[in-house]
Amino acid sequence: GGSVAAEGLGLPAKAAIAAGIAVAAAAGVVFALAGDDTEPRVRAKPAPGVAAPAMPSAPSVPSVPKAPASTSASAEPDPPAQEPPAAQGSVAPRPGPTPSAAASAAPGPAPSSSPSPSPSREKASPTPSAERPAPKPTPPPPPKPPQGFQLAGLAHSVYGDHSGPELQTWRSGWVWQRHGLEAGGRRFAHGITVNSRSSVEIALNRQCTSFSAQAGVDGLSLFTDGSVRFSVYADGERVWQSAALGHEDPPASVQVSLAGRKTLRLVVEKAGPGSLPTLASWADAVLSCR
Repeated sequence: GGSVAAEGLGLPAKAAIAAGIAVAAAAGVVFALAGDDTEPRVRAKPAPGVAAPAMPSAPSVPSVPKAPASTSASAEPDPPAQEPPAAQGSVAPRPGPTPSAAASAAPGPAPSSSPSPSPSREKASPTPSAERPAPKPTPPPPPKPPQGFQLAGLAHSVYGDHSGPELQTWRSGWVWQRHGLEAGGRRFAHGITVNSRSSVEIALNRQCTSFSAQAGVDGLSLFTDGSVRFSVYADGERVWQSAALGHEDPPASVQVSLAGRKTLRLVVEKAGPGSLPTLASWADAVLSCR
């Protein structure tokens, strides 16, 4: 009777039954794929630096029209189909450095021994003051040796530049500056010759230390019967004087200090009666100055 009933069904009814069976089969497949979980499973994150494999695409299920509600009244409603999570993509991300490689590539702590600075930039550490030898005091420069100025070669103040001793022309009498003369029977290389009454003034213009000479009656006064006396003045003060000297007397040695003095004056005076002229000479007369 069942077969007859089945055969008695029309073509539309058979098609509806077949569609319902297909819907039930599709629902079972979907339910088996989704499982009992109501929440989608959390995918484990791939290890760092390892590309996550691409998820296989879910099998495509042919869309089947839902069966009418009247045909499966007793069946429970199908759970909502869970769509498979989207694949991460067919192209794997660029692989990053693995943890071991990253650890080896990461800069480690600075080495304990810092590199020595270059010699050009390294500053020499100052020597402690306690160890530094005390500087030796610079000795003062030795004083210059005195320079000798011969009276036979002194310039006259009218023509001089005042850089050294000079003859004060307008304050002096007649002066004969000579080279090669005789006094008291002795020969001398240079000197000055004056009258028996004379005065010669000299501006020092330097720090002079002394004056030296040999004073006597000049040899040109061979037949004189007079005598003379020699005197030396420094800044107007007499600092030396000779005895009365005649033609036959040896010359007197003169050595006086001129420290701190500015002028020198040489004076000759008559020391006794005489009828013939007398010439006096300051032989080897030299000023020592700095």
